Amino acid sequence: MGKKPLSEKATVFISHIHGEEHTANTVEAVLRKSLIGAVDIFNSSNRRSISPGDPWRDTIVTTLQKSTCVLVLASPNSVSSPWVNFEAGGAWVSGTRVIPCCTGGMRPSSLPTPLSHLQGVALDSVEGLSSLVRQLAELSGLDFPSEFDFAAATKSIIETWGPPALGLNNNRLIAWITRAKRRPAKHIDSKECGFFRISRLEATAPQETKQFQKVGLRPGDSIQCWLEVEGGPNMTLTKCFAQGELADQLEEWPEGSC
Repeated sequence: MGKKPLSEKATVFISHIHGEEHTANTVEAVLRKSLIGAVDIFNSSNRRSISPGDPWRDTIVTTLQKSTCVLVLASPNSVSSPWVNFEAGGAWVSGTRVIPCCTGGMRPSSLPTPLSHLQGVALDSVEGLSSLVRQLAELSGLDFPSEFDFAAATKSIIETWGPPALGLNNNRLIAWITRAKRRPAKHIDSKECGFFRISRLEATAPQETKQFQKVGLRPGDSIQCWLEVEGGPNMTLTKCFAQGELADQLEEWPEGSC
């Protein structure tokens, strides 16, 4: 996709879901400070972007069309949001640069399609945040703010995700997941317990079940989901498949359950 020609002042659109306003507002504040207010930032959670009485859907679509760049705040909960995917897809089709910004423990390597086709950044690392700011500075014709305190800014973003679980000994589960991901066939029918949250529950698809023919997964008759593992910063999301009694239990669990 080609780049849109830069206007006098570039517009950065922050795409996020309801419930993650605090993260969106903090990311906006970091960008405004690091880029010294030289870009316009659209954030629907900020009243400066949408005023009372404005037709918010029309405002969002119009702003997407004129934006220089769209930042998708990709969390374990937002990546399955139809509205976030609509915003990202509409921007990409129109030739606007779309950058998945991983939050809430999501990793670039765990992004689902179509976001996985785009180079993402992790906002829980100084390298990821500085890389994002560098890209936005280049798109806006600005110098990179080398004196900006990226460590403090990264910490402020992480703090919006809520306090980490304390006192949970999850070492056995994390070690088991590491082994199972490397040699899955060896660990079929093995079990381990620990602390995690369930998100993105979906029915299994034919292309997924073909990978596990010997296990007996059937399309639409079993469940796939993601485990958000407590205490494993590099293993926050792990795809999980279930059938039988376990799938029946997961079917009743609400999103984000422990």
